Amino acid sequence: MPGLAATRCLIALLILALAMPVLAQTKTLTPEEFTDAFARAVGQAPVLLPWGASVPVMAALDARGIPNVLTGFGLPDAAMHAPNERFPLAYLGLGMEAVRRSLVALGAVARV
Repeated sequence: MPGLAATRCLIALLILALAMPVLAQTKTLTPEEFTDAFARAVGQAPVLLPWGASVPVMAALDARGIPNVLTGFGLPDAAMHAPNERFPLAYLGLGMEAVRRSLVALGAVARV
C-alpha cells in the first residue's frame, strides 16, 4: 500500500557474539562404518548433506584442519525447524545409541 512505508529508517546492530562460518564437507569424514553405525541404531542410514553454519567449535576445528562431523537427530515426524517441532522422549535413546555406535566406528577407523 503506497504511503504506509517509512521513507527513512535507522537501524543499529549490536554484535554480541561472532563465529566464523563453516561449510561441512560430506566426504571429509563419512566412512561407511559411520553411516552403518547410524543405520544399525535406527534402522536406516542417515542422509548426508553439505551444510553451512556458524558453530564456534566447528570453525575452530576446521581452522586447524581437524576433520569433523556435526550431526542432528530427528525422524520425519519430528517436524524439525517447523513451528510444531518436537523431539519425543523415545528418540533420545535412539540418538544416544546412534552417536555411541558412530564414535566407536570412528575410533576404529582412526586406529587403523
